[in-house]
Amino acid sequence: LGCIAAGTHADMSAAEPKQVAVRADLMINGSPKFVVSGTTDLQHIGWFGTEGEGVWRYADGNWTQFNAGNGLGDENVTAMACDGLGRIWAGHSAHGFSIFNGKQWKNYNRVNGSGGSHVFCIACCPIDGDVWVATESGLSRYSMSKDMWSYINHLDGLPADQASSMAFDVKGNLYVGLAAGGVAVAHAADGYTTWSQTTGPRETPVRANGGGMPSSLINAMMVSRDGTVYAGTARGLACSTDGGVTWAYVRGKVWPMIAEGRFEG
Repeated sequence: LGCIAAGTHADMSAAEPKQVAVRADLMINGSPKFVVSGTTDLQHIGWFGTEGEGVWRYADGNWTQFNAGNGLGDENVTAMACDGLGRIWAGHSAHGFSIFNGKQWKNYNRVNGSGGSHVFCIACCPIDGDVWVATESGLSRYSMSKDMWSYINHLDGLPADQASSMAFDVKGNLYVGLAAGGVAVAHAADGYTTWSQTTGPRETPVRANGGGMPSSLINAMMVSRDGTVYAGTARGLACSTDGGVTWAYVRGKVWPMIAEGRFEG
């Protein structure tokens, strides 16, 4: 049987990436159809975010749907994560995010928590459990120990506000993929107060591989088990083995056509 894998930016941000796999024969009536995000909880149960169908949970061979009718703040779910307490976080396309505590959903908007309306990514820091949320207005950080929110945007040194993805390494260093500003890096050691930035060229690279970042348009971030940082860009895959100091890239098979303007990508 084939399988469908759903992974979120948050999942990819872990030092050991996770995926949620569902057998193709289970994707029938009574199951989600437009899955765009997913995570697993502390019991390894799969949770799936969808376009227009809310959140779905798959456990013991059964699907359970959560939507506006039972408390979810928005039925378009763009990002998902599970925090250290086992709570499920669901980011929305226009209404902040919702948190499920095992019994009910609580909704947060740009006024009472999220700091923005469109949630692109949710990631949990491996060293303190803090939950970070990327929105169109920058980064929002929920402190697990202090039970409080703080916010980071361009006024605090973040190179650009619109972060499309995030990833932590095992030391808690944060790698932020910016929608149009390359990759920004901050370190846990100084409390994420100093940011560095790597951007790509305006022109499309004319080589299959090379040094640097191939594009400033970042779609996804991931840190692998060996500490290699990966950035999925609009012009290929970039990687760094020294914590984001230097980068190298490789492009897909269609890169010659893209370079010649015969294929958009």
